[in-house]
Amino acid sequence: MKNNRVLLLKLIIPFAVFLLVAYIIMYFAYKKVYTNEFIKNTLVEMDNTELVLSIEMEKVYDVMYTLRGYFEANDNTFTSIRKTLESILKSNKNIYDILYGNEIPYRDGGLFVNGISPYPDTYDQTSRLWYKGALTKNGIFITEPYVDANTGGICITLALAVYTNNSLKGVIGIDFLEMNNISKKVISDNQVNIMTSAGLYMSHQNKDYIFNDNYNVYQEPLFKDAKSLEDPNKAVMQIVGNEWYTIKPLRDTPYKIVIRGNMNAINNRIRNIMLAYLLVIIILISIQTALAFFVVIPISQMLDKAMNSIDQMSKGNFIIDSQDNENKNDKSGSLVSYVNNMKNTIGNVVLKLQSNLNTINNEIENISSSSEYLSDRSNTQAAAIEELTGSMQSLSSSIKEISSNSLQAKDKSSKIMDTTTTGVEAVNEISAHMHEISESSKKISEITKLIQSIAFQTNILALNAAVEAARAGEQGRGFAIVASEVRSLAQTVNEAANNITSIVEETVKRVEIGNESANKSSSILNTINDLVKEMENELQDISQSIMQEEDGISQMNIAIKELNNITQENSSLATQNSSSSLEISNMSKDIINEIEYFKLKK
Repeated sequence: MKNNRVLLLKLIIPFAVFLLVAYIIMYFAYKKVYTNEFIKNTLVEMDNTELVLSIEMEKVYDVMYTLRGYFEANDNTFTSIRKTLESILKSNKNIYDILYGNEIPYRDGGLFVNGISPYPDTYDQTSRLWYKGALTKNGIFITEPYVDANTGGICITLALAVYTNNSLKGVIGIDFLEMNNISKKVISDNQVNIMTSAGLYMSHQNKDYIFNDNYNVYQEPLFKDAKSLEDPNKAVMQIVGNEWYTIKPLRDTPYKIVIRGNMNAINNRIRNIMLAYLLVIIILISIQTALAFFVVIPISQMLDKAMNSIDQMSKGNFIIDSQDNENKNDKSGSLVSYVNNMKNTIGNVVLKLQSNLNTINNEIENISSSSEYLSDRSNTQAAAIEELTGSMQSLSSSIKEISSNSLQAKDKSSKIMDTTTTGVEAVNEISAHMHEISESSKKISEITKLIQSIAFQTNILALNAAVEAARAGEQGRGFAIVASEVRSLAQTVNEAANNITSIVEETVKRVEIGNESANKSSSILNTINDLVKEMENELQDISQSIMQEEDGISQMNIAIKELNNITQENSSLATQNSSSSLEISNMSKDIINEIEYFKLKK
């Protein structure tokens, strides 16, 4: 029962605190909203009040401006002026008296007229404040309030100067006693008053306050900050405790409007709303209490039973008590039933888990022994692969050396082939030159034969010339000598031609022999060149094959290294699996020992 009360308090107190906080927040929120709305409406009321009072004052201003037009346009006598003023007083009950005087004092024979009983002959209107004030202001001049000698009431005088051709003609004055009455024309539930610039009441519900220094506005506690808050252009409102006031200058006058009141209406409105909210809060707390008593507490009791079952499970007891099978036809009873079902299910699972863990432990021991054997075999395989890797690296080095030598031989065979080709070209060139020499020698032989023929004919001609010279006798002796010399020269030429012919023929024979030798050398060099080309092709094929084998061996070497790494990793994994299996076996034994903590039905 005590737990139920504690639970009930835990459910109700936070909810009640939340509602209380919301209540306080709403109070300040509503107070601010309604206060702002009240200030706004009050300022609007002040503007309306100022408008009503200004309209009343405008009526007096209209009379004054009408009279000014009348006096500016007419030069009337005392009697006509007085009748006019009397008629205006009859039609305007809010005006006490109308005055009119020119620039000459009344006592000195000047013109001065008023609408009621005449003033004494000693009266000097030009020395009065209303008269002087009208001359200093371009418009209507309003005096400070004063006590009227005839009525004893508070009076103000409004004055307006009359000019004709920029020359003063006179001054109009109106005595006004209705300041207390015009404020009554404002429809308002609050106090609406008019005061002077010095703070004296010109209108008030209590006549004792009017124009009384003992009731100065600025001396009242409510208005202690009024002067610092006043604004000549707009109304200013101030709330002090449960009271408020607003002050605004009255248009075209030296006076001010004062409206004051209290906050009772706003406070009552807020109080009524908050009482309604308080009633709602009480109803909500009552509903919360009923729900907690009829719903939450039974659920709590069922939760206690469920928690008791869970606590028994935490202590390893999975044996279901017969009392726990009591079930209610609600969600809380279902929860207890579900917990008991869970307890039974977990018990069966733990029992199966215990049996399976024993089986797993036996299998893990087998895996551990197999992993140790696999680790040994992997180490042996790794050692063999390392030896194979060394052999492959040695073979790769040898093939690289052979490949290098074959490339060098290929380069040398290329150089030999280039040299042989150059030799073949040189021999072919020599053979061509020998052929040309042979042809030239034949041409020389033909030329020498031609020379021999010329020498023979020259010799015959020389013999004929000698015969003819001999026949001529003494006269032909000189010619015989010339013929003899020509013959001798022809013989010499013939001998030289014979010698040249012999040399040329011998040279032709030797050129032919050299040509044959050059042709044989060219043939041999061509044969050597063909063999060198074949050898170069063979060396190139060998080099390509060796390079392919080198690439293959390199790939095999990489594969063997990778296989070696894999084998080492397999060995490491096998060792790790062996240790993991041992650790899992130990953990499995620990789990079995832990499971033995649970009490289970066999």
